[in-house]
Amino acid sequence: MEHKESIGFKIGRLVKAYGEYTYQSAVKTDLPKGSFRLFPYLDIHRDEDVTQKDLCEHTRCKASTISVLIDDLEKDGYLKKSKSKQDSRKTVIKLTDKGTEAAHQVKKILDDTDELLEKSLTREEQEIFLSCLDKLSSTLKGGE
Repeated sequence: MEHKESIGFKIGRLVKAYGEYTYQSAVKTDLPKGSFRLFPYLDIHRDEDVTQKDLCEHTRCKASTISVLIDDLEKDGYLKKSKSKQDSRKTVIKLTDKGTEAAHQVKKILDDTDELLEKSLTREEQEIFLSCLDKLSSTLKGGE
């Protein structure tokens, strides 16, 4: 009987390959640890009050993990923490100019990776693949 790899296994292998590829690209640019998790989100939400809780929900990481990451990135000049103007009980996290520059590097790496992946598929394959991913996500969320 022939062994067939499960859909979940193949998705996991793709996610791992994607992560390794983008990690290797980041290493070449000397981007800090955690930049792929936090910088794109902080850049997109730069006009909002982003809190540690928001970053935990976005990354699905523990508060202690995000706290250490934020502290390290702040120490290195990529982030700054300040009190919210709307609610002084909240601490908001913003990218500094150095962090914004790094976020643009991260975006370029992700865009270049997407371009590489898109080139490996025909337009029709891309449409089918994306549709399948949406359908699988919906199924796991209970939508089908």
